[in-house]
Amino acid sequence: MTGPSSRPSIVVDARMIGSSGIGTYLRNTLPRIVQARPSWRFTLLGDRERLGEVGSADNVEVRKAGAPLYSLREQLAFARLDLRRADLFWAPHYNIPLTSTTRLVVTVHDIMHLALPEYRNRWLHRTYATTMYTAVHRRASAIICGSNFTRRELERVLGRDGGRATHVVHYGVATSWFDAAPSARPMTPARPYIVFVGLAKPHKNLVALLRAFAAIQNRIPHRLVIVGSQRDTLRTSDRRVDEAAAPSGRVEFAEYLELPALQELVAGADVLVQPSLYEGFGLPPLEAMAAGTPCLASNIEPLVEVCGDAAAYCDPRDVGDIAERLLELLQSQEMRQELRARGRERARAFSWDRCATETLRVFEQALAS
Repeated sequence: MTGPSSRPSIVVDARMIGSSGIGTYLRNTLPRIVQARPSWRFTLLGDRERLGEVGSADNVEVRKAGAPLYSLREQLAFARLDLRRADLFWAPHYNIPLTSTTRLVVTVHDIMHLALPEYRNRWLHRTYATTMYTAVHRRASAIICGSNFTRRELERVLGRDGGRATHVVHYGVATSWFDAAPSARPMTPARPYIVFVGLAKPHKNLVALLRAFAAIQNRIPHRLVIVGSQRDTLRTSDRRVDEAAAPSGRVEFAEYLELPALQELVAGADVLVQPSLYEGFGLPPLEAMAAGTPCLASNIEPLVEVCGDAAAYCDPRDVGDIAERLLELLQSQEMRQELRARGRERARAFSWDRCATETLRVFEQALAS
């Protein structure tokens, strides 16, 4: 294969830059990558307005790409781009182009659609995920995983491929989280409260948290604030949990928060709870630790990898254990104070600058191949 020119052409699928999760990843890595390589030519697929300042950089061209994610139209749009002209295509998620690309670098955040029964039992989800992950495994010049756990899962499910490099690049935490402070505005939740940040998807295990909170709410003054959709939460829960989560009860919902409001909300909580059954990394507890908020996390590998000894842990499949560990943490100011100090120190080990630098290193290795 011939090497790239002195001004390599990089195409980036940036359509998800406005979303949570992968959007946070793109918003923090893409501008740093573009700025660090002013001589490279970047073509960003997405909406110019959502791309913000990075879409206006001198070395950037934006191409409108409005095809729905995970669709046939998405693949037709990729095919029209003739991606073989680019030196490298970066897919920040597993929905890669199935058409030919010169070099393909893919970020795999998790493989829950292959690993979890909740998703494997859905024929359409399973078929799509199997097709795309298999294509990633066969065609990628390099794969970036957000954690050692995700890399091991990828190898466990799809096997090893000695001819392709798989890199672990941990995500970062925005420096603004270290400056986050509780809000004094009258519209913010009255303290004390516990906070959960995430979508009401099966692997987030929100129903278990609601049950655990219902079991101890008469023993604590706290309310549970859920950063997410009330409709989606109530749709996934049973009647007993519906009653506990009713608007007139002790559970509140905060939807569509901008980053400053989210940071204030998390910083004001006595505890952030992340009871996930499965994760690829775990940004909410990392961000909470940076803000000085103690965390109760499930004792699954990726959250332990991120949080280390700076969080308290529970068994996510045991509602009684979630309730017991949460109550223990809420009733011990000394334990919370210790976790605040450990959390801030632990969070400083995760940097978006380093994430972008290590991602660029993967690009350069791929370009040299």
